[in-house]
Amino acid sequence: MKTAIVTGASGNLGQAVVNKFLAEGFKVIGTVNHNEPAKVNLDNPNFEEVAVDLMDLISRRTEKGAPFHTDARLRPNGEKGLLVNTLEAYEEYYRRRAQLWEIQSLTRTRPVAGDMALGRRFQELTGRLTDFKSFSPAGAGVRRIKSPKRISESGIRFPVSPPYFTA
Repeated sequence: MKTAIVTGASGNLGQAVVNKFLAEGFKVIGTVNHNEPAKVNLDNPNFEEVAVDLMDLISRRTEKGAPFHTDARLRPNGEKGLLVNTLEAYEEYYRRRAQLWEIQSLTRTRPVAGDMALGRRFQELTGRLTDFKSFSPAGAGVRRIKSPKRISESGIRFPVSPPYFTA
């Protein structure tokens, strides 16, 4: 059974996402704000509630500082995009639309909680996406790249801004 994590599961959009995943047979782990009326089927055995706002939990300032600065706007498709997605959708995004810095940031991802098997699958995906050994310049020495995008052997498109030089 596939697992989806939905933050904001008690919000209007979150409830729709949870119910859609449940209808498609997913196990859903959702963060729920108990100050909002729940329209999510909490009695569904495939729904697991996490009774905190995850974003608040990981970015709340304590006496020792904030553990993480979390900006939910930094995700595929911007602040209007989904907070969760399938591995296939992430792969499509990183292969076709992501900027180089977004792909490079994947080298720092590590699963730390939740479905560790899913975390390992994401690590395998990031390993393929960040295999920069398969990306090599077309020729030796310094040369100007004329195409607006370069594609590595693994299929990742690297946008470049002319003039762009490589060694």
